[in-house]
Amino acid sequence: MSEALIVGRGKWAANIAAAISSARGGAFGGTYVGQEATVNAALIKRYDAVFIASPASTHAVLARTCIEAKAPTFCEKPFVTNLHDAEILFDLWLSNGCPIFLVDHTQLFNREVQLFRNYIDPALIDEVVVRAKGPGPIRADCSGLWDWGAHAVALVLHALGTTTAPIINAILVTGPVQD
Repeated sequence: MSEALIVGRGKWAANIAAAISSARGGAFGGTYVGQEATVNAALIKRYDAVFIASPASTHAVLARTCIEAKAPTFCEKPFVTNLHDAEILFDLWLSNGCPIFLVDHTQLFNREVQLFRNYIDPALIDEVVVRAKGPGPIRADCSGLWDWGAHAVALVLHALGTTTAPIINAILVTGPVQD
């Protein structure tokens, strides 16, 4: 049976462990590591997959370690908290082909989202504006744009039928949304 390493001990680490246990009929078959500083290539290589569910500020360093170890890795959002880290990790991933799985959004399976995707012609769209109601959870280690913005981007890319698109401008506005 394959073994998984979960990095983190918070809410999402527990959710991931529960999902793995459910998929395996009740057996987790893995290890929790609460101290991100103890994660290195030697530890990672002892497992078949790594799940990163630690504070957002640790994700880039942990993901880099996993990619360099060529370990299949799932990373809770946000994957990174700045463009520089995103570019470095993307280039590293391209150079070694390590499988990385990122959080998408459950709303991708929403009937209205599916219908929207089926009835639009992405070639006719010049600009997409997304409004969210509420700032989401307040996190000390990343802004709402990095935490909740990933959901909006995932939905828009899915609706356009692509996994990549240029993002010209992203602005986080807090407070009530006005029409």
